[in-house]
Amino acid sequence: MNYSPKHNDTRMRVIYGALITIGFIVYMLGSGNIQLIFTCLSLVLIGTGLYLFIRYDLTTYTYIAMENENRIDFYVDRAVGRRSAYVCYYPLCDLVLIEKYEKGTRKKLNAQYGKTYVFKYFHNQFIKDKYVIVFKNQGYHDAVVCQLDTASFEYIKRAAENEKSKYEM
Repeated sequence: MNYSPKHNDTRMRVIYGALITIGFIVYMLGSGNIQLIFTCLSLVLIGTGLYLFIRYDLTTYTYIAMENENRIDFYVDRAVGRRSAYVCYYPLCDLVLIEKYEKGTRKKLNAQYGKTYVFKYFHNQFIKDKYVIVFKNQGYHDAVVCQLDTASFEYIKRAAENEKSKYEM
C-alpha cells in the first residue's frame, strides 16, 4: 500500500494567502517612526504566511505499508520540495488501535494507554478524514495521526490483524 492524499485544503490556502497579502500591504503603510512598527508587523505576517505555505502546501506525506523481512511495516514519508525522508517507522505487529481521529481522542488515548506521544503527519489541516494509529513502544505508546482513505484504512487494519495472528501462534 502506498497512499498520498491530495492537497485540497482551500481554507489553509486562504489563510496563508491573506497573511502574505496583508503583510505586503502593511509594509507599504506609514512614515517616520510608525513605519518601523509596520515593517516589523509585516515581517511577522509574511513569515507566518510563508511558514504555513511550506508546512501545509509544500509538504507532502505518503503512507506506506510494505513487506520487510517477512513482516509488514508502516512508514510515513515526508517530502518537502524534492527532499524526502521517512519520519515514522513501525512494524504492524505492534499496532494496538486504529480508529477515526476526533475531538477528545487524545484525552481518551492518554486515559486508556497512559503515556502516549502523538505525532501528526498530515498536510490538510481542516480535513475531517483523519485517523489515529496507536503503536506500542518500550514503556509507552506512540500515536500517529494521518489522513487515510477507506481502502488504505481497511488494508492497514486487515494487515495488522494478520501480523498479530502470525506472532501469537
